[in-house]
Amino acid sequence: MKVGAKGKSAFSVFPVLVACALLAACGGGGGAPAPPPVPSIQNINNATSPSSPVALPIQINGTGFQGAPGEVIFTQGSISTAVTPSAGGWSPTGIVAVVPAGDGTTNFTLPGTVSVSVKTTGGTSNSVNLTLVPTVTFNVNNVTWTTTTALPTPVSAMGAVAVPGATSSSAFVVVAGGYIGTSNSTSVLSNVINPNGTL
Repeated sequence: MKVGAKGKSAFSVFPVLVACALLAACGGGGGAPAPPPVPSIQNINNATSPSSPVALPIQINGTGFQGAPGEVIFTQGSISTAVTPSAGGWSPTGIVAVVPAGDGTTNFTLPGTVSVSVKTTGGTSNSVNLTLVPTVTFNVNNVTWTTTTALPTPVSAMGAVAVPGATSSSAFVVVAGGYIGTSNSTSVLSNVINPNGTL
């Protein structure tokens, strides 16, 4: 047996080195791993008062959602259903989930409100209210078209946009460009939209 300069055997140091290596491999013996974070919803669709029809996706923003899909729970009264989004629609800070019509037996009341929460292995998040609205179907054949105020010159292929006014009952229409029969127009026209839709 070879004795080192300080009189200690090389074999007496070996068990200490093995113990240090095992502790390092096991995370230093620092105790149990940290528990997963509890999810928290900040908003839905980046709105303070979110709304959506059923069967359409919503965006749930927050923290602690983890990397793997958990469940999004929709509750209205005694009706509750859990939706598991696809892995592609789930991230630690955002979830895309389709709003269910109900629990498969009973449909949610429309219009109405459901509470939305997220459940992961870290727990269940806070609830955020989502207003359910009926799906609006638009059929151009059900619209009655009438002439109100004509443009000063007939124009085709122009751009037009309605701009909200200072109050909820006021708005403007702006028409720009277009083709006026022989050349392109560079005119920009605007007018006030009355509450009944006339100009």
